[in-house]
Amino acid sequence: LSLARHRHGSPVLEKVLSSVSSPVQTMLCAEIAQEVLAYLEDNYGNYVVQAVLSRREKEKAGRGASGQEGGSEGGELVAEAVREVLPMLTRTPFQRRLKSKLKAML
Repeated sequence: LSLARHRHGSPVLEKVLSSVSSPVQTMLCAEIAQEVLAYLEDNYGNYVVQAVLSRREKEKAGRGASGQEGGSEGGELVAEAVREVLPMLTRTPFQRRLKSKLKAML
């Protein structure tokens, strides 16, 4: 998943995450969750984390309207990992802006 930390790799990984099956998505999200702080501190990796959380929000909204169960196990893994490291994002103005944006998503 080092692809997420490259300028052109980040959008590719975002596209992969949106198009793979749920078990594969969960596996990739578990990998992201393990190193979520490194991704959040990276100029490009943070976009991947934001994309996962955004997709999680959309799926939750869709399930709420239709009453369906199931959904984004991977998104929940990443969300929980982000909650744990959120207090550490205060070193730079960029991190503080990202922190407030992520708080709104959680």
